[in-house]
Amino acid sequence: DDDILVGTQMITKGFDFGGVELVGVLNADNLLNNPEKALQANAERWEGYLTKILRTDMKPEYDRIAVKAVTTLISNWRTHRGGLLHEGIIPSHAVGYFVGFWAWDSWRFSAGTAKFDPELAKNNIRAMFDYQQPDGMIIDCIYTDPSENNARDSKPPLVCWAVDEIFTHTGDTAFVAEMYPQLLSYYKWWYEKRDHNRNGMCEYGATDGTLEAAAWESGMDNGVRFDDAVMQKNSEKAWSMNQENICLNSFLYVDKTILAEMATLLNKPELAAQLNAEAKVIKEFVQTKMWDKETGFFYDTRIDTGEHIKVMGAECWLPLWAGIATPEQAKQVMQKMMDPQKFNSTLPLGTLDISHPRLRPVRGYWRGPVWVDQVYFGITGLRNYGFDREADILTEKFINNAQGLTTDGPIHENYNPLTGEALNSPNFGWSSACIIKMLLDE
Repeated sequence: DDDILVGTQMITKGFDFGGVELVGVLNADNLLNNPEKALQANAERWEGYLTKILRTDMKPEYDRIAVKAVTTLISNWRTHRGGLLHEGIIPSHAVGYFVGFWAWDSWRFSAGTAKFDPELAKNNIRAMFDYQQPDGMIIDCIYTDPSENNARDSKPPLVCWAVDEIFTHTGDTAFVAEMYPQLLSYYKWWYEKRDHNRNGMCEYGATDGTLEAAAWESGMDNGVRFDDAVMQKNSEKAWSMNQENICLNSFLYVDKTILAEMATLLNKPELAAQLNAEAKVIKEFVQTKMWDKETGFFYDTRIDTGEHIKVMGAECWLPLWAGIATPEQAKQVMQKMMDPQKFNSTLPLGTLDISHPRLRPVRGYWRGPVWVDQVYFGITGLRNYGFDREADILTEKFINNAQGLTTDGPIHENYNPLTGEALNSPNFGWSSACIIKMLLDE
């Protein structure tokens, strides 16, 4: 593991063992011979987790899945070490190359752990902000060896949502005040470095001008909608794709509204008013420019022409999660989500319309497989607009058909939309975090 073993001694230097901080050098033999205190602390910690996540009004099998999700997140918990200055969560302990912290993974982990371990959630966020760049950028991923960090791109801005989730469960105004200047700096970075035509709508991009890194910045690395994108230079070490992204601007809309609420909390009324006014710009643009009346769906748009990039993907229901869509637009998106020929497949809400000719349901990564975060966003979006029956149908279908979820199988990175087969990394953290949100959000 990441602990340093020297003979029978373990160098801990502030490492956290089940909530009990041990400083200095601990003799492993003593711990093994006198385990009662550590075992008691461990039992109390897990009892605390379970008390916070189990629900008497939920199906027993759903409670079992929630416990599995918590266990997965905690098994991926790693202490601060080397260049990682705070504790945090890796994507999966079952995959050798997942040895660092990734930005949008971390935001999901923090939102998922806020309910049952808010201190871990806070430190998970702090770990990424330890490497915030002078211009405000939060880089893609960080490692124990900082020379390996990836600063070619950022990741979708979900951190304000994560901080808001922590505040919702803790009421910790001090943490909001601590993070606010850094959150605001990161928010401003998007508009300084990723708004090519300065119209208040942003694009995914890169510091090195490559489409590869720009696609990574979206988190949806090989999405079909990026197949024909080209890069445009904004300024030194700042490039954008030539398309304004429906998901990115939905995330930024939520960013603005949460930052405005935090500004009010911190007694900054003028800033709150400015952020709310900027949010209206996004809302109007998405409703009028990114909506296609012909197909009844939202899409990315080309910067120069405004042309819709008509690829039906999971990103297109983000305006429902963000609360941007009009009621009629939400209804039409819901109808596509419930269509068995598009998204209501054996395992519903995949990343690409299953009728699309470029669908790759097994080895496609973001070209069809079902990612649990997108399922969560979709189901939450439906609930936002009162489509609870449809949300319940899709939730139950997902839980019943995702391979291994209701049995003793691990939670996976993604799944085949046509069969429910588990794909890629097992013991996957952000899938677990989003399952917790899906099952426990009230």
